[in-house]
Amino acid sequence: MKVSNLSCGLAALLILAACGGEMSRPSSSRAPMVFSDGPPPARACLDDGGPGRTFCVVVIGAERTRLAGSKICSSVPPDDLSDTYAVMDWIRAHPDAQDHELAPIIEKVLSELHPCA
Repeated sequence: MKVSNLSCGLAALLILAACGGEMSRPSSSRAPMVFSDGPPPARACLDDGGPGRTFCVVVIGAERTRLAGSKICSSVPPDDLSDTYAVMDWIRAHPDAQDHELAPIIEKVLSELHPCA
């Protein structure tokens, strides 16, 4: 299947627009989330869908992969989202941590769930 330059350009434009510095939850009264001033906060994982949810799932998966075998020894297969949901649930249960940086929270939750011996 041949893809035209116009299609590639449009796809790139849509990706850039979706990955811009602002992410918001459409059906919420919360202010839009702005990440451009530093690392993503844990509150990025509060969205129930859309780009915020996708972002969160990707970051948790990347951190899980980065830490595998050193700080996290999970027997859960990579395509199983139970660890992802555990991190999201932890963030929801700890509103005081929702403005903290996301990566250290992911490490904390997953290392408590699956510590290496």
